[in-house]
Amino acid sequence: MSEKEDYEILDVRNLVDKQGNNNSEVDLKIKQGLECLYTGKKLLVCCDYGMSRSNSIAAGILSTYEKISIFDAIRTVIERTGEKEIKLPMINSVISWSGYNVNESRDAILVTGSKGFIGSKLMERLDDLNVTAPPSDELDLSKDRVELDLLLKENNIGTLVHLANPRKNTTYDALGQSLSMLKVVLDACLANNVRLVYVSSWIIYEGYKGDILADENTAMISKSNYGDLRVLSEKLIGMYLQRGLKLMMIRACSVYGIEKDVPKFIWNFIDKASKNETINTHEYINGNPKLDLINVNDLADVLEICVRSKDTGIFNIGGNKTQSTNEIAQLIIDHLRSDSRIVSTKIDDYVANVQMDTTAFSNRYHWEPKRYLGFEIDSMIKKYLGNPNG
Repeated sequence: MSEKEDYEILDVRNLVDKQGNNNSEVDLKIKQGLECLYTGKKLLVCCDYGMSRSNSIAAGILSTYEKISIFDAIRTVIERTGEKEIKLPMINSVISWSGYNVNESRDAILVTGSKGFIGSKLMERLDDLNVTAPPSDELDLSKDRVELDLLLKENNIGTLVHLANPRKNTTYDALGQSLSMLKVVLDACLANNVRLVYVSSWIIYEGYKGDILADENTAMISKSNYGDLRVLSEKLIGMYLQRGLKLMMIRACSVYGIEKDVPKFIWNFIDKASKNETINTHEYINGNPKLDLINVNDLADVLEICVRSKDTGIFNIGGNKTQSTNEIAQLIIDHLRSDSRIVSTKIDDYVANVQMDTTAFSNRYHWEPKRYLGFEIDSMIKKYLGNPNG
């Protein structure tokens, strides 16, 4: 520690901003800082970039000097400095120094994206459990990595269900943002030994040509920006699995429901049919696209099983059949008794008609989809026409 006229400098560069700091070295730095403050002098804690080591040690000093919890001290340091890039291994060195002990019987759940299409349905099924669901304006996963770590510790979280995504998920910006959010989640889960429940997508198989029945061992072949995002996400998760991450991952087919206008083409077909206008589908070299569709309530049932089972594994989930876009258009026309006709635009490419093989999940958890588009389309049409209860 060096002394200036009215303040002292505490150099903490002998520590590392990753795992491995000796508790006695952390304790020594914090005590040196406290000795300075107790003499009435100002203190400047410094490292190379003013990010992890200095702010973490400052939080340790502050918690003792102000007699506040280490969690409150960390939040105060972040608020005062604006620094949110503090590395978790360094901050956890100071949390460990504070005497915080992990509750081994953690059974609480944290859900990101709880207000979304899938998240809101899952929340209805978990109302008897201890669930924390911070809204995005309180927990911004693109930058609040330390706050997520603190929430996991403070709330005894044992399972994190990650459903939050950028609103638009097909852009280059969304790819970077989504991966960044996922890495924040992965770091926090790994650091706190929290099980991650993650939803991936059938889109990882979109590079195939023709009909395929995709099980958990089918190789990933992406083709679009969104497909690349999902493949990269799974590759990133794979790196954390090697480090000890506990994971339950569901790869879901396309999700539909009355609450959101996805997939877009179904709602466009309803719009055209309601006006007796021509419905345009696509005809690829290998025919009309076929989709495997799952109702959002069936997917929420799957995720509830994942949460309550506390198991780990990777499973493909679908609606157990595919339907062509022409068949779906005709289904809508028949329900509306519309005079619309169906025409096809030729596309000079092949399309992947992916059916997700649910055998592994069904055998293990005795689950089967209960809702099919043929039964649900009437409610969707009524919703679109403004008469959801009619």
